[in-house]
Amino acid sequence: MPFTLVALLASTALIPQAEPARELDRFLKRFIGFADSDIQALDRGQVVVKMLKTDLDREIAVFGAVWIDAPPSLYVERSKDIESFEKGGGFLLTKAVSSPPTLENFDALQISDEDLKDLRNCKLGDCEIKVSAPLLERLQTEVKWNAPDHRQKVNAILSQAALDYFLAYQRGGNQELAIYRDQKRPTFIAEEFGSMVEKSDFLPIYLPEFHRYLLDYPKATLPGATDVFYWQTVDFGLKPVTRLNHLTVYRAPLDVEAYAVASKQLYANHYFHTALELRFLIRDRRRPEAAGFYFLNLNRSRSDGLTGFTGALLGRTIRNKTRDGMETAMAAVKKRMEEDYRQRNR
Repeated sequence: MPFTLVALLASTALIPQAEPARELDRFLKRFIGFADSDIQALDRGQVVVKMLKTDLDREIAVFGAVWIDAPPSLYVERSKDIESFEKGGGFLLTKAVSSPPTLENFDALQISDEDLKDLRNCKLGDCEIKVSAPLLERLQTEVKWNAPDHRQKVNAILSQAALDYFLAYQRGGNQELAIYRDQKRPTFIAEEFGSMVEKSDFLPIYLPEFHRYLLDYPKATLPGATDVFYWQTVDFGLKPVTRLNHLTVYRAPLDVEAYAVASKQLYANHYFHTALELRFLIRDRRRPEAAGFYFLNLNRSRSDGLTGFTGALLGRTIRNKTRDGMETAMAAVKKRMEEDYRQRNR
């Protein structure tokens, strides 16, 4: 059985105390490409980030790791308060969605000037904004673009569409995810997401319930997991992106304290049509006296705009910003968690 990321979680509980748990090092070297210097930097508390090779030119994969000197339960607690947790920096606005979702959850949703202009000129198969065919048809038929209230009308339609999207997903799962026709070929997000989950081949072996939940929600259940639905507007250096997300936090059933967290992008109006972020919080059995944990973050994103000559140029920029964004975000999480923990223990 090949060693994979989640094998690391189990191995830390099985290695005798006389032999320090170096499976983490072996995993990072074999599967991520860490050098000894990267391992040493991680042990010093530094953020280490690596871009991963992929077999798809439309996919970007990045991995980050850092030691956080605070209990993993604190991270779990903070992440469930998503509006406070994803706030500041590139997070322009984050809004939790109630259970069940209501239209009021999207009162703050506002289209930008640039997107409003682009949307006005959208055509099926030729659009700067990622939009489904039914939504595009509705915008074209219901919005009087020369009317003084056309912005308000667009915002109202987009808010209702966001609500309907969440409701449909919560009823039917991945099969209700969008089909984009803003390129020459349609993009079926359910298929893209399924393919992305299967690339994490360690999940069905070591966390089969978690793997099944990612693919078969809401038919599959995951006892003990917490789901958070939210929408947000983010800006990490190119143009603002509005996206809808499903966050799942799961206590892994292992002998060592560990959590698996999946952040699943259901929709984004620019750049990446599919994105999945898997985070693992792992206590170090070698240091039972330490409150901290290793924070591992695997982020996969796909965009049809990364292919071709122009896409290759844009892709280089996006890859650089993705890497920098991962490093910045993980450093911010480390700083925030450690400061919060120190304040709690004063």
